[in-house]
Amino acid sequence: MDIVTLGLGAAFLGLLLWGLAVVVRHFRLNAVPIRFPRMAARLGLSLRDIDESDLATHLPTAARLCRKCRSQQECEAWLSGTAGGAEPPEFCVNRHYLRLAREAADLPQ
Repeated sequence: MDIVTLGLGAAFLGLLLWGLAVVVRHFRLNAVPIRFPRMAARLGLSLRDIDESDLATHLPTAARLCRKCRSQQECEAWLSGTAGGAEPPEFCVNRHYLRLAREAADLPQ
């Protein structure tokens, strides 16, 4: 084998591994249920309220933060409760964003 063949083989293997890592990451992230719409609904917000506000550009970031949240069990327990809240819970990584969204929607604080 010559050096060009070895180089092309190594480049192909590297590209294959990179593609596999992208696919695995995609499925790992999408396996986590996103709770953001449920959290917004419990706070009296709809995604339409947020989408029609100045905060709409930050909605994808809020959704990503929600997916990566480390308080998933606490969140699920809070979301399973019966009473809606006027304030997002302290453990929520999007609590400041949701407070701003409630203000933008002119909901009582």
